[in-house]
Amino acid sequence: MKRRLEIFQELSRSFAFSIRYRFAADSALGNYIALAVLLTIDPEKFGKERDAVNERSRCCGIETRPFFIPLHTLPPFREASALRREKLPVTELIAARGMNLPTYPAMTLDDVNGICDALSASAGK
Repeated sequence: MKRRLEIFQELSRSFAFSIRYRFAADSALGNYIALAVLLTIDPEKFGKERDAVNERSRCCGIETRPFFIPLHTLPPFREASALRREKLPVTELIAARGMNLPTYPAMTLDDVNGICDALSASAGK
């Protein structure tokens, strides 16, 4: 747990404007453990869309993933959502901009810096 928090703190220093933490309680210890780091890509500030940043990251050997896919856009739910004329602009905005960054227990500060460097290099500004 301590190591993951160190990793997240280092990522936050590089991307303070857009890092979000997600924590879950470890009921056995009464502590909180970090599960994921979400980076939100604002195309106006970053200079590129999230999907372009994901692709650039992959080219650098860094696996990032979209934060989530909205359920109302998936085939089993799309028609019913359209019939209800659902408008979910916040959901769609977060889905379009959010990406999970890699984290793992053996991650070193060099790994973190490599991720930050690759993401910074992919910026369009």
